[in-house]
Amino acid sequence: MNGFERRTEQKKQLILAVTKEKLNQDRFHTETIKEIAKEAKVSQVSIYNYFGSKDELLFEVIAEMMKEQLKRYEHLLEDQMQIPYPKLMYTIMIEEMKFVKIINDYMKQSADFMAMQERVECFLDMKFIPFLLKLIQRGIEEQYMVEGLREDELLFYFHMYQKAMNQFQKTDCSNHAVISEERFIQFFFKGLMGDMRNAKIEKR
Repeated sequence: MNGFERRTEQKKQLILAVTKEKLNQDRFHTETIKEIAKEAKVSQVSIYNYFGSKDELLFEVIAEMMKEQLKRYEHLLEDQMQIPYPKLMYTIMIEEMKFVKIINDYMKQSADFMAMQERVECFLDMKFIPFLLKLIQRGIEEQYMVEGLREDELLFYFHMYQKAMNQFQKTDCSNHAVISEERFIQFFFKGLMGDMRNAKIEKR
């Protein structure tokens, strides 16, 4: 990376840092590119050159956060000898629920929520699904998961879970959460009937 590229990257990171701060303060949707540029000590032209639009800037912040979160999950998975599988899954699911809430709050500050949500979901499928497959494979190897689970079945279940998680976040924000985070995760893994691995089911 030469001097010009290094300065460009530094400017980008300043812009992203200011944007994230405004998102955390729930002020991004009311701020202009001019105000963001002023606080980041860059020109408006620089922001448009690097990101194209305000919503593109928002997506870039979300994308960077998702990449960092995924790195943390990968690190947890690599420490598999130190973390028992049930604890690993529980840790990841709890963190993911909290992370999804932050991302949803950010997306609400977009000029086009539906378009932003679609882009985030596509990004999530592209980046998160490969990790999820590795995570589930370990569970299968340690006999915590159903044998013979196909990839398309896993993706179906994952997308169903995503929708349920989004609904959970909505009820949680209304201060009338139907169930706790712990209960939600328990339902995700064991459903209504708990651990069925050793249950005897009569065939008719």
